Amino acid sequence: MSDHDLAAVEEWRDHVEHRAAKKYGREHRYERYGIPIAKVEHSHGFRRERGREWEWEREWEWA
Repeated sequence: MSDHDLAAVEEWRDHVEHRAAKKYGREHRYERYGIPIAKVEHSHGFRRERGREWEWEREWEWA
């Protein structure tokens, strides 16, 4: 994770509306939750298009 990405995560963590939403969720919605933050070293996947065979992709491209 680059320093820029880490800074964005920390900025979001400290955002006042996000902190309020987390507090509400902890008090009213969830018994527990976790959020892993990790660097992806490699990924691959596939997408099947209608009328075609499986197409393999080197990266996740769901759009």
